[in-house]
Amino acid sequence: MDNEQHPARADAEKTTQRWTLGLFCLSFTALIVATAGLAMEPTPANVSLPSQPTVTASTQPPMPKSVLVVTPSVVFPTSIPGCETVQPSSRHFVTFATVGQTSYDNPRFPWFSGRKAVAMSEAARRALPADLEIQFASPNQSLLFQPIDNLPENIEKQGFSGWTDATAAVTRDGAPGSIRVEVRQSSAPPPPCTAGSIDRRITQPDGTVIDVDDSWIEYDGRRALRRYVHAYLPGETQVSVSVDDETGREPDAAKRYSGHLPLSVDEAIRLATDPALRVHAPIPSETSEPPSSCSSFREDPGPDIDRTTAARLNDALNDVWSREGLKPALDRPLGSLQLADYSRDALCEKLTVSSGPATGQLTLSISGGHKLPKLPSDYDPDRPAPNVEISTLADGSVLQTTALVGRGTASRLVTLTRTSGTQVHVEFDGPETLLSTADLQRIASAPSLELPR
Repeated sequence: MDNEQHPARADAEKTTQRWTLGLFCLSFTALIVATAGLAMEPTPANVSLPSQPTVTASTQPPMPKSVLVVTPSVVFPTSIPGCETVQPSSRHFVTFATVGQTSYDNPRFPWFSGRKAVAMSEAARRALPADLEIQFASPNQSLLFQPIDNLPENIEKQGFSGWTDATAAVTRDGAPGSIRVEVRQSSAPPPPCTAGSIDRRITQPDGTVIDVDDSWIEYDGRRALRRYVHAYLPGETQVSVSVDDETGREPDAAKRYSGHLPLSVDEAIRLATDPALRVHAPIPSETSEPPSSCSSFREDPGPDIDRTTAARLNDALNDVWSREGLKPALDRPLGSLQLADYSRDALCEKLTVSSGPATGQLTLSISGGHKLPKLPSDYDPDRPAPNVEISTLADGSVLQTTALVGRGTASRLVTLTRTSGTQVHVEFDGPETLLSTADLQRIASAPSLELPR
């Protein structure tokens, strides 16, 4: 790993400023909450608040938790390499929320699409150092560029919208960290150099301007390192790369910060200036659409699923499809399982099934740590509806089939729970002629679809 010393870590004697934040538990039902903010006076520059508020279903707001936050002090007047003049820090804090779902097909941003997102994501991964590993996660946490939020134009004009971003937790030389890449279409010139905002400005021969900032922030004495590179590129493109040494998967706050940033300044600049990330870069003809987002809800978490297990199950699903001789066409292989959104214990996928003019949607999920459902008796007041069939197979697995028949189509859900705790859901919404209930049962009950206990 590139062990260049982080300036903010080295400058331990730098004057600091301290203040206290009150974090409140919030109750909300918004599908998407987007926040954006810049430090507000007298808050010092280079401050980012804790990533998410605590969420609770309680109707009574809990007492706020105080967090001592420490950041470097802003010094003015000062000089910044690459800047002819430097202006004092003058920032404001803005926060907002949106409710709704986003889509890659946003007419306000015609330069962007699902295939453009995939092409940019593949380019960003290629630009990373060979010894850096993206941790196994759902696609939306694996450096896949996300849809652009469709926020009000007045907010967009203030610079708080109009971008697509990709994030990933990474590991390098055993040290965890995270990377975020943001791309937007903009022909705006670089802003004036501001004290506390950047450490240096680089102007390249082609007119590209790159701002670099290394800083840190402490929460109750635990220091997180931050590195930020923002490139103003020819061709109406701005790209930001931010890295930190934090791992959100570590429950112990004392071990959450590794002390090593996953990208050097030069590596972050190389990523930010990659030609394939530019707004008007062509999309390779072989580029696919992004995988459909999928989720899996359960009250109690199950065992984590690793990359090796997911690959084994995907091979098993492809074998099932071939062995059973199923005829419909799929928009991607049956073995396309991915971690469910923001999950580590469930795999899922959504596929389009077609044969001639007939189409349907196949959804499949696999997770572990389940208990066998109890078979209801005829006298059980909570016995399932007549359209639900439950039976026990020879190996002790419990198979449940639910059929919802509509006009010309049928939605059917098959759930198989094994004695090992592995549970497989296979749902198909489409004509019986494409995939029958028996087909779904054969997929769900394939003996190779087992998770480690």
